This record gives sequence, C-alpha cells and structure tokens, in this order.
Amino acid sequence: MDMFYFSLSPEVEARVQEVAAQLKKDKSKSTNDTIMFLMQFEPVNDAKKMLNYSTEDVLKIDDNVLKDFMDIFNKNLHKVGLQKKIKKDKNYFFEYWRKTIIKSGGNLMRKINRMISDKHHFDEINMDIDLLKEIYGIN
Repeated sequence: MDMFYFSLSPEVEARVQEVAAQLKKDKSKSTNDTIMFLMQFEPVNDAKKMLNYSTEDVLKIDDNVLKDFMDIFNKNLHKVGLQKKIKKDKNYFFEYWRKTIIKSGGNLMRKINRMISDKHHFDEINMDIDLLKEIYGIN
C-alpha cells in the first residue's frame, strides 16, 4: 500500500530531491555506472515498483478489509485537501490508483533519467535502453 502514498506529487518530488543529492556524491564517469550507483537507493527501486504495480493480489483481499482501507485512505486525502482524488467504488478506486501509481512511476523514472543525462551532458535518447529495461522491468 506504500505505492498509493509514493504516487502523490510531493512524494515523487521528494524522491527526485533524494536522487539529486545522491548524484552530487556520484563520481561515475559513465551513465551506466551512474545508473548502477543509483540502484542502491530507494527512489530508483520505488520507480520500478510503481511502473510494475498491479492490483491483482490486492483485489483478492477480503472486501471488508478493502473497504476499511478505502475509508481511511479517503479520509486522509480529505484532510490534506485532495478531495478530487477520493473514489468510493471499490473497482474504480483501485483502477484509478493503479493508473495513478504507474503514471507517477513513469514521471519519477523520467525525472531520474533526465538528471542522469544532465550529469553526463547528453540526450536521454542515448541512454542504454537494455539497461533501463532491466532496471525498471519494463518492455
């Protein structure tokens, strides 16, 4: 359920800032080495988990437990002024958040890749596609 929290914009930005701090410490000469260095830290792993998020196992949980989770989650969204993100229908709720989590993971990945390309002064298009696929587990 961490992925719900990680998909919120302030959390994505916090992970971007963490990557920026780690990049300042990185002495790698190549993009591949920088990527491997960053894999030691949570933001890259979070992006991978988010990009590959599935609700298949979640929806197998007892409906009462899911309803309780939704009620608590929606109350917390309301408290922080995110009423537009409140969803009442179970299927719509989990489908909405699945899409949101994957989209936020993509945003995080793009921002990380942009920072890596900026560090090494080249276009993101030239990054090692096979390595990126391996890291993020995407096709």
